[in-house]
Amino acid sequence: MIIWDAFTTNKEHAVTMPTTWVMACAYAPSGNMVACGGLDNKVTVYPLSFEEDVSTKKKAVGTHTSYMSCCLFPNSDQQILTGSGDSTCALWDVECSQLLQSFHGHSGDVMAVDLSPTEMGNT
Repeated sequence: MIIWDAFTTNKEHAVTMPTTWVMACAYAPSGNMVACGGLDNKVTVYPLSFEEDVSTKKKAVGTHTSYMSCCLFPNSDQQILTGSGDSTCALWDVECSQLLQSFHGHSGDVMAVDLSPTEMGNT
């Protein structure tokens, strides 16, 4: 995964990924980390630092039973919301790598997640 500065077109970070099939990524609100996942079924968080290889500091936060298709940080760096081909969404605690809430009821793959702006402060 390559992280670019859209204004300067400079490459800011190059992160070695565990799989070539990354399907989703999201920047943390602080800009200090990025989360991604895909066909490995995992959501993995990478802290962004210019001093060291960010792939050595990666942290697997959670795992679905099928591919991870989408993710977002809901208003803070402490939690991440994911969607998956297993027809579920999940809210994870980033620091503890713990599942906080699982959302069931979809009849197919979850391809996108988003939150109402009024609800984002209540996660």
